[in-house]
Amino acid sequence: MFRPILAALAVWWLFAVGLLEAAPPAGIGTNHWAYQPVGNPPPPPRVDPSHTDIDRFIVSALQSRGLSLSPAAPRREWIRRATFDLTGLPPTWEEVQNFMADPSPNAREKVLDRLLNSPRYGERWGRHWLDLARYADTHGGSAIGFTRFPFSYTYRDYVIRAFNADLPYDRFVTEQIAADQLGLKENDPALAGLGFLTVGMQYRTRNDIIDDQIDVVSRGLMGLTVACARCHDHKFDAISTRDYYSLYAALAASRVPDSLPVIESSPSDDARHDYQRELVRLQTRHDDMAAEQNEVMRGRLRMQVGLYLREIAKGVPEQDISTEFLSYRTDDIRPLILNRWRDYLAAMPDTDPVFGPWVRLARLPADGFEGACTNLVSTWQKENGNSNTLKNLHVLSEEAPRWNPRVLEAIGRKPRRSMVDIAEAYGDLFAAVHQAWLKALMTASAEAAPGAEIIPDEDPRQLEINSPVVRQLRRHLFGANTPTAVPDAVALSLLNRTVNDVLGGRRGAIHELHLTSAGSPARAMVLQESLPPPRFMC
Repeated sequence: MFRPILAALAVWWLFAVGLLEAAPPAGIGTNHWAYQPVGNPPPPPRVDPSHTDIDRFIVSALQSRGLSLSPAAPRREWIRRATFDLTGLPPTWEEVQNFMADPSPNAREKVLDRLLNSPRYGERWGRHWLDLARYADTHGGSAIGFTRFPFSYTYRDYVIRAFNADLPYDRFVTEQIAADQLGLKENDPALAGLGFLTVGMQYRTRNDIIDDQIDVVSRGLMGLTVACARCHDHKFDAISTRDYYSLYAALAASRVPDSLPVIESSPSDDARHDYQRELVRLQTRHDDMAAEQNEVMRGRLRMQVGLYLREIAKGVPEQDISTEFLSYRTDDIRPLILNRWRDYLAAMPDTDPVFGPWVRLARLPADGFEGACTNLVSTWQKENGNSNTLKNLHVLSEEAPRWNPRVLEAIGRKPRRSMVDIAEAYGDLFAAVHQAWLKALMTASAEAAPGAEIIPDEDPRQLEINSPVVRQLRRHLFGANTPTAVPDAVALSLLNRTVNDVLGGRRGAIHELHLTSAGSPARAMVLQESLPPPRFMC
């Protein structure tokens, strides 16, 4: 799979170049350098045989302003300038003396070659790219404080190596936006290039983190201030809000994985073993608690079906999930879960035996709702046919009728003045089904205890487990694509505050181990493309 980011950038670049031939919005000129195609202009005429092609451009620009080159610098001054420019350090006395004593015509070239081959060259000039990439050892001055990145240094070292190895620019850029899609080995040091996208400010909301990534890609690689279009079409650059969110969609497909790839091991075996042992202990302590608390939360969500259905019945609009970092209590509505229920019901066919009645009732007008609802329930009951078919539901081979009888019973038992009443009926029913299932599991499990009575699989006492009518209901509570089947990675953002604080502390202990352990291996700060979540199946 080819990362959408790279494809989006290619399209974006073609778009930017295409602006040269298109009429820009009012007030926007096409003479900005970011809109110009890359070219290779011929050098101006040579004025002095000793001038290089670069000198010819400089001399031509000076002459156009009535200026000329300054006199050539003395040798001692020249080597000092060159050494400072290329390495950021002064030359040693021995280097100065050797240069002063070298009578060869290529003495300067030899000095430049030596400086370009120095490791200090990459450190000096890589610093400028690190500034562009908003490199920092800390998460930045955001609301979550100044927590340190454990592995930001791997991106710094990647940039320095790239400059010293004279890595081609196109490869340099590609590795920084799509290294994980280039078929590299899992421990390839080039993976550290993805730090370009990940070493920026870390905000509480994912929207702000992606905005920071859009900003570094657009300003750093294209010379365009695209981030302004987050809220409005840009005034001075030909960038629309539509363009911004197209790029947002490409970046949003990738996230930081739970475990970063190791690209360099600790040189000390003892330190590495100590680190691994402590990491396993801390990770197990976190994961065990997280798995249990996630399951507790899913159980509570199954008891709260009515809470979310009522919100939908009342016409509450789609929720902004950028506030998923907020603290929750058990009885709080989770915006993500509300949106999941909304999407789930929107994709539901009106033939579904459980939620088909909901879909059909939701189409009724408010005026005369109760009478129309009564008529529909009566019709569905008639379509179910002979009620004697419900007498042997403990038999595994039995099938459920056309419409789920317990749904029709729940709707008929409650007042039916509006969809809010229907939501409460569904909520009470699903809460009862969830509780009965937990009790049935406990009872069935107890049969396996030493000396316990073993109940035959098709005994009437196994009705709760065997009934196809109840199984239809449980499918909407426990099915893989149901709103309450929240993946672990998502569930962690929905836990109650007390639990989340404890788990945050345990994650902090792992973070601190990465920072302080002598055996902590170098890891690449990568992004990992995640597949889109499957659509709810009914």
